[in-house]
Amino acid sequence: MLWQSSVDALVRTQGQGASPVVIRYEDFIEGKQAVIHQTLEALGVEVKVDISSALDRQFQPAGDHSKPVRDFFGADNFDRIIDATHAGREMFNY
Repeated sequence: MLWQSSVDALVRTQGQGASPVVIRYEDFIEGKQAVIHQTLEALGVEVKVDISSALDRQFQPAGDHSKPVRDFFGADNFDRIIDATHAGREMFNY
C-alpha cells in the first residue's frame, strides 16, 4: 500500500504540472552509470566525479532469490500485493 501511495503522489504531482525525475529500480540496475548521468542532466547538475568503481559495491547481503515471489510472500499476501498495486504496476510496466 505504501508503494501504491507513492505512485499516487507521483500522479498528483504530475497533475499539478510538475515533472519529477522517476527512476525505476530495474533501469538503474541495468545501467547504473547511465541512469545516474541522465538523472544529473535532468536536474541540471554537472557530473564532477567518476564513481564507476563504487557502482557495484554491495552494502547489504543479497536477498534469497531461490523461491518464486508468490511462495516467498505466500499466495494470499501475493494476491493482496497484486490487487493493491494494480494501477501503479501498469504505469511502470510491471
